[in-house]
Amino acid sequence: MNKTKKYAMPIISVVGIAVILYILSLAVNSETLLPSPIVVIEEFLDLLTKKVFYKEVAFDVLRTIYSFIIALVFAVILAVLSGTNESIERLFYPLIAIIRAVPTIAIILWCLIIFKSDKSPVAISFIVMFPMLYGALFSAISSRDKKLDEMAKIYGIKRKDYIFKIIVPDVADRSFNQVCSLFSFNVKLIVAGEALSYTKLSLGRELQLANANIETAKLLALTVAVILLSVLAEVLLKAIGKLVKGGIYGYNRKRIIEKLR
Repeated sequence: MNKTKKYAMPIISVVGIAVILYILSLAVNSETLLPSPIVVIEEFLDLLTKKVFYKEVAFDVLRTIYSFIIALVFAVILAVLSGTNESIERLFYPLIAIIRAVPTIAIILWCLIIFKSDKSPVAISFIVMFPMLYGALFSAISSRDKKLDEMAKIYGIKRKDYIFKIIVPDVADRSFNQVCSLFSFNVKLIVAGEALSYTKLSLGRELQLANANIETAKLLALTVAVILLSVLAEVLLKAIGKLVKGGIYGYNRKRIIEKLR
């Protein structure tokens, strides 16, 4: 697919959705039930003129990054240990299975009882994201080439070097796109937690207020903002990943050429 089609198709899709929504809004003829896309766009542009909106976005981004890093660190440690030791994998399997089986709404309500409103979204994110990240990373580790284990034993590679120089880079490459998608999902999860816990300076709280005041256009405008934020986060992460990967490969290639010379 050439670059023109690559970028044109998503634009055509978005325009098509907007046209369908516009036709439906005319048919419904109610700004409360389904406002026109034009009204929603105007409301979105109005949000961009308010300083508090940018503060809310900034706090949302910080909560998303903070909670995701904590969940990712725990998931990486446990996935590496479980992927390289079957006994550890069996030990933690019941815990992961239980966390996965618990309904998300139950986790959210439990966190709302225990934590303060500003901490609840982070706690909710960690509990929900941890098993998802663990599953993605563990799957990448389990599907790796088993011959590497045999080679590591034959050549007497230290366990520390084997984990950090062979397993971790390989798993990072295999699971990077999925981790980026989960980060995008985490943005929406944080906003949902904020809405239920009524967290100050958050897009979630603004969504809750818009819903309470029956401001449908504002509600949809904030929804658009959350969607754009999650998409932008995923795109930026993937772009950064490509740059880092290219830099590492370029550096290694340069070293190989220097050795050959």
